[in-house]
Amino acid sequence: MLGGALNAVLGGQSADVAEYGWGENDAAKARSAFGEELEAVERLATGHSFTLRVGDAEVTLPPPDEYEAEVSAPNRPESLGGEEVEGHLDLTWVRGRSGGDDEV
Repeated sequence: MLGGALNAVLGGQSADVAEYGWGENDAAKARSAFGEELEAVERLATGHSFTLRVGDAEVTLPPPDEYEAEVSAPNRPESLGGEEVEGHLDLTWVRGRSGGDDEV
């Protein structure tokens, strides 16, 4: 099991440690089609409701209690998979949180 974990880390296939092992690829982050957009959503999350539109349907949600956007791009050698950029957007609503609205 240890060999498998070590292989994943060295091969840059373990997402939770890839940037720590290989460093960050800032150029790949800058070229990504979603990095700036995710960061903009994170900035907008502060105290604002969200309207999600898919095709002709839309839904409006209250401001999230927690939010985080992250873009990662390990500076991995081509021989081990090369450039890869991942984006994550976490929006969390908690019912009953102190100071928040309990209405759903």
